[in-house]
Amino acid sequence: MTKQSSFDKVEYVDSKSDDWGNKDIVNAMMPLILDRLRKKAGTPLVITRGAHIKGHNPNGDHPKGWGADIYFPKLAFLNAVNIVEDFLLSEENSIYGFLLDDLCSLGIYPDWKPVGGFHLGFRGHKARWGRIDNKDYMDQHYPDRKHNYVSLGTALNYFNSIGV
Repeated sequence: MTKQSSFDKVEYVDSKSDDWGNKDIVNAMMPLILDRLRKKAGTPLVITRGAHIKGHNPNGDHPKGWGADIYFPKLAFLNAVNIVEDFLLSEENSIYGFLLDDLCSLGIYPDWKPVGGFHLGFRGHKARWGRIDNKDYMDQHYPDRKHNYVSLGTALNYFNSIGV
């Protein structure tokens, strides 16, 4: 019997053009979750980084195959945020009674170009954060901070304050 890949079971994820990285270590849930998310959004999402080590925390989601960086090229960033949050909270997407919200990591990156983007990971527990790449904003509001990672709420407030 041939082992079937989770990539064979999805309709909306393009495993050839999206940058999954090392597909051999991608958690089997990731293509399925992103496939459902793309379907819910009703518009394409682009996977910019999947299972990669370079440029990521060696203990983070990417090197373990648990995470992907994505964006929705045809959606305004706040619309995309709402879709992702609704998706994670939907009972329709629960796994054995657990909401994806309780099982997934979510990072938001409002400064990504061409539009803001996300990190979505399946790590088995909830984690939330944001990242602000605007050095002037960080220096003004967080002068003692040595990195640009902030709470998810702070990243959303920042995005709302810059009026994009």
